[in-house]
Amino acid sequence: MIDPPDRLLVVRNDKLGDFVLALPTFALLRQALPQTQLFALVPQYTAPIAQLCPAIDQVVIDPGATGAGGSPLALAHHLARYQLDAALTLFSTTRVAIALLAARIPYRLAPATKIAQVFYNHRLTQRRSRSTQPEFQYNLDLARHYL
Repeated sequence: MIDPPDRLLVVRNDKLGDFVLALPTFALLRQALPQTQLFALVPQYTAPIAQLCPAIDQVVIDPGATGAGGSPLALAHHLARYQLDAALTLFSTTRVAIALLAARIPYRLAPATKIAQVFYNHRLTQRRSRSTQPEFQYNLDLARHYL
C-alpha cells in the first residue's frame, strides 16, 4: 500500500463465526489507518454484530448473500455507490471477485487460493486448507500484506 485509502472495504460475507474471527483484522486496520473510513461487507444476519464493532465505520449489507440479488453485477452496482478506493477480501468467491472488479475498485486484494484470484490485482498465497494457523491469523496476514 502506498497511500492510505480514504475508503477501504473489508469483505467477510460468509458465516457469522468467520466474521467474528475477522474482528482482530478490523482492529489492526483501524489502528494502522485511523483516517481511513472502514466498510464491512456482511450478510444481513451478521450486520448487528458488525454495527457494534468500534473499528467499522459503515456496514454494507450484501444483498445477495442469502440468495435474492445475488448476481455479481447487482453487487457491483450496490458497491459502486460507496466510491471505494480499496477492497480486502478475507474470503473470496467468484461472485464477489467479479463484483469488486465491475465496481471499479482500484485496489483489490484476496487470498490466492481459488480460481477467483484472477479478478484481483493483488494476491497473497495462503494455504488455509492446511490449517497451519487459526483462521483469524490468515485474516491478519492479509491485512499486514495490505499495509
